[in-house]
Amino acid sequence: MYFKRLLKYVFDQNVTVVVAVTSSILVAILMAINVTAMLPVIEMMLSDRGLHGWAEVKIVSERTGISFQVDEAKELEGGIMSVPNPMMVTKVDELEPGFFDKVFSRNKEDITDKTVTNAIDLEVGDQIYGIWDSKPENVAQTEYVIPVDGISELAGAKGSLWLLVVKPDSSRELVEFSPGEMPFWGDTVISLLNRIPRGAGTDYKFKCISAMIWCILGLALARCLARFVQGYAVRKIALTTIQNLRNATFDRAVRLPLSVYTQEGVSDTISRFIQDTNRVSRGVTVLLGKAVLEPLKIVSLFVCAYFIEPRITLITLASGPIILLVITKIGKKSNKATKHTLQKWSILLGKLQESFFGIKIIKGYRQENWEMQRFVSANRELYNKQMRMARVEASSGPIVESLAFTGGCIGMMFALQMLQGSQMETSSFIVLLGLLASAGESGRKLGDVIPSVQEANASAKRVFELYDREIESDAADAVDIEPLAEKIEFKNIKFRYPGSVDYNLNDVNITVKAGQTVAVVGPNGSGKSTLLNMIPRFYELESGQVLIDGIDISKATIGSLRGQLGIVTQNTIVFNDTIANNISYGSPGADIKDIKAAAANAYADDFINEKAEGYNEIIGEQGSTLSGGQLQRLAIARAILRNPAILIFDEATSQIDSDSEAKIQKALKTFCKGRTSFIIAHRLSTIVDADIIIVMDKGKVTASGTHSELLESSTLYRQLYEMQFGDKGNE
Repeated sequence: MYFKRLLKYVFDQNVTVVVAVTSSILVAILMAINVTAMLPVIEMMLSDRGLHGWAEVKIVSERTGISFQVDEAKELEGGIMSVPNPMMVTKVDELEPGFFDKVFSRNKEDITDKTVTNAIDLEVGDQIYGIWDSKPENVAQTEYVIPVDGISELAGAKGSLWLLVVKPDSSRELVEFSPGEMPFWGDTVISLLNRIPRGAGTDYKFKCISAMIWCILGLALARCLARFVQGYAVRKIALTTIQNLRNATFDRAVRLPLSVYTQEGVSDTISRFIQDTNRVSRGVTVLLGKAVLEPLKIVSLFVCAYFIEPRITLITLASGPIILLVITKIGKKSNKATKHTLQKWSILLGKLQESFFGIKIIKGYRQENWEMQRFVSANRELYNKQMRMARVEASSGPIVESLAFTGGCIGMMFALQMLQGSQMETSSFIVLLGLLASAGESGRKLGDVIPSVQEANASAKRVFELYDREIESDAADAVDIEPLAEKIEFKNIKFRYPGSVDYNLNDVNITVKAGQTVAVVGPNGSGKSTLLNMIPRFYELESGQVLIDGIDISKATIGSLRGQLGIVTQNTIVFNDTIANNISYGSPGADIKDIKAAAANAYADDFINEKAEGYNEIIGEQGSTLSGGQLQRLAIARAILRNPAILIFDEATSQIDSDSEAKIQKALKTFCKGRTSFIIAHRLSTIVDADIIIVMDKGKVTASGTHSELLESSTLYRQLYEMQFGDKGNE
């Protein structure tokens, strides 16, 4: 799973991850406590118990498996406390055999009218009429001996107590009561209760309820604060992860061989950087947000529900495996749909890029309707794939929600049966319903996680496919080569582009001495640009060698090779930056004086000084504020500033006016002196003074020599010359 590889970037932010996970845990726990805290409020409202009575009943139930109904004493006139009603057994858990034998031991002597022989006889409806620390005497004559805080004595008992049990048939039994172990939270609760004054009556009950409501509010506010921290931390992790991923991937992308972009174009790569990384960012947010928080909520809510009623909780959880199976299948469909959608996105982005870069041609040839039809077609294909993905996304939540809701309803039907059979209190039923409903809502949100993660996984796959491509690198035995001093040799060169049947260069052999100016001419497609692209190793040869001073450049370090080159491309490349920064591109740290000198040598300073900001003028995207000739002179200034040993001029004068051409010729004539220069030009007037002119056709060198020599010896060169100069070519 490609999404797993993102964890490297995630865990680089270990402190923030700890904060996010910790806050998620707090949110989940506080939410479960918030819902569960309604239990004492509801129970106090439905009964005469105060906070002490409710807590002590829960402790006794936890220690013994027995639940009691306790009506606390009421305050009478004159501050006199009334004696409470007896404690009645309302529930006896069906635990393992022998449990009650460990908790209770019966006195086997006659008390009144029955001899007790079995501890398991304790049943719902039994009432406790007496509590003693030691075995009492004359119990048969005792009418009513239960103390006001009898349930408190049961809750905090450290040793055995003696109870007077009155059965529903009015028979009495004397029971030795040995509570089980105190729950881990019991002593803490009792300690807290001892710090709170015990009271009675309606006013006291409502004071307890008010206090609990304020506690619930405090928990809710704490949960909201934790949720803010969690949301902010998760978003920070996601944004930082994508920032670092983009940086790492871009670093790899610019080091890929030029053949990748020549063969595949750039729109798909741009889509991976924009569309795919955005989806990955959303996936990371979901993964560290919902994918962590919602399961924690579910666990916390079910833990609380389990303590209230374990059987109902387990019944509800039975739907879990089915939900996981459904989520897995939905995830697979989402992954497939996302993959196809992203491919269509790349196609649409390529169409947009092509249309807007060629907007002049579209308008000039009035092809707006045709381009609109092509765009509508590509957009429709994207729409169809998006709708397929939308169906998967839209179905995941409702399917998971319906399964979770069904499981919850089945559990609550059993809970209703227990409520009718007096095996569950109304308050417990209400809070259990709230807990399971909240867990179901978290389950519904969790249903949205898998499609989001699968989308992110499909996008991460595309990003890492780009990242994993083999980049240009130096061989293990690569050597640094010194700047050209003697000659460049092309030996038996053969090359063809991927997918091409015919060779673009076929058995080319050329030797160029250092300091010579070499012009390469020929019809379109003859291999001129391809030949010069071999010098900087933009492409790897199929066979043959390019040697600089006898060293095969395939065994040279790329840095030492390209570091001695100056390149002016056919399509002038500039950046949306200042004129000065465009000239100094490739010469970091260049002084402004050197930049101006290079511009002057390229005859570019005249139009630069006319700009409002001069060398600080922003030239716009694709150099939109400059003419073609001005852009090419900037590119020449960039090459001059670099002071290269080898200059490559590829069609640099193909789209300029006569004035610009004349200035460029002057710049070249000066700059090329004593420098090895390769010039490709359709305008032969720019290269008639070259030391060597190489004529190419169909990937082969057909002739070489000076201008005058080729006019005599090369039919192809003479035809090219006559096509441009007409009868003047024969003079």
